[in-house]
Amino acid sequence: MKTSADIPPNIVSFFSAEILAVYSNQPDKYTVETDYFSGEVQKSGDKSIFSVRFGFRTRKDGDLAVAVFMPDLKNCSPDERKKWNGFALGVCRR
Repeated sequence: MKTSADIPPNIVSFFSAEILAVYSNQPDKYTVETDYFSGEVQKSGDKSIFSVRFGFRTRKDGDLAVAVFMPDLKNCSPDERKKWNGFALGVCRR
């Protein structure tokens, strides 16, 4: 059985779910859509400039993490990627 440790980090990487607050707190600039299973962060009104898809994962300590589809994040501006770097986690094991 494959685990999150088997997923190449260039495909999916894990971040503290607190990164979503960075975007949720700026509703005039960004939208955060989620069904509490997966979601997407986008720049309001312009999906082509900034769009990052993610899913949720519970960490061993019970905290929530987001599993980010890295090709989306790599297509973002360097400034947007810097925001995410501060919330990066190691491998997210259950």
